[in-house]
Amino acid sequence: MTNFLLAIKLWFIVHITPGKLINTPSPIEKEGWQLTFNDEFDKGEVDYTKWRDYAYFGYRFHEGNIFKNGTAPDEYYAEDAFTFTDSTIKISTKRQDTEIEHIDWDGKNWGKFTIPYRVGHLESVDSFEQKYGYFEARIKFGGEPGHWDAWWLASKYAWPPEIDILERWSGKYRERFNSTLHWGKVEDGTKGAKGYKNKVKSTYQDFHIYSCEWNEENILIFYDGLLINKFKTPKDFIHPMHLIINTGVSMSPKERLDEAMLPDYMEVDYVRAYKKL
Repeated sequence: MTNFLLAIKLWFIVHITPGKLINTPSPIEKEGWQLTFNDEFDKGEVDYTKWRDYAYFGYRFHEGNIFKNGTAPDEYYAEDAFTFTDSTIKISTKRQDTEIEHIDWDGKNWGKFTIPYRVGHLESVDSFEQKYGYFEARIKFGGEPGHWDAWWLASKYAWPPEIDILERWSGKYRERFNSTLHWGKVEDGTKGAKGYKNKVKSTYQDFHIYSCEWNEENILIFYDGLLINKFKTPKDFIHPMHLIINTGVSMSPKERLDEAMLPDYMEVDYVRAYKKL
């Protein structure tokens, strides 16, 4: 019922009083919170003291397709996916073949593959992780179909847990993003997920602020400072999590990736994390 009422409130603000949503940058100082991580993306280059540009499990691609059916991954986490303005980073998605040879951690050689898309991936696994807090990013997404972009938290100690503050599929619903929790354990079959589709004013025509407060009791999702969803914190969310922000593609026909005019970009103004004072 809580989430249903929040959805009604958001619809009313978006459609009846759209000026209530303010997509200007949020002040870096927040009353009651201490800043613990930030990147304002104003250096003109990736700050590798804060980020790595490939996945925390060690590869520049996901091995799932290789292991399941011997086919190539869909996307490669490219070193050259980042360009800059004077105050933002632009993370690209483009159609470009990348040849790889996959040798897994046990030394097995799975052969050579051609990955069709190059995307961008940044995560703080080597520099920053935190249990509980407030996590915020100001983002403008590309307007093309076929995207599967995300701003999320994950743990290097186990999977799940995972908090998807934002996942955005752009084939049909560019005025919508999903927020999802993943919990439990894969190995004993208790893995679960719960998500909501957030209908919003826009995701691609301007910058908007996507944020999350994670505490012992609840996980709260905000859009431009407006509370739009509320989850109960799973009991097994015991590990600190690091920050991940990435572009991606969806191969689902309904997302219409074949119609996309690429390259296209996710533009990020800043990423910040806080802990409660």
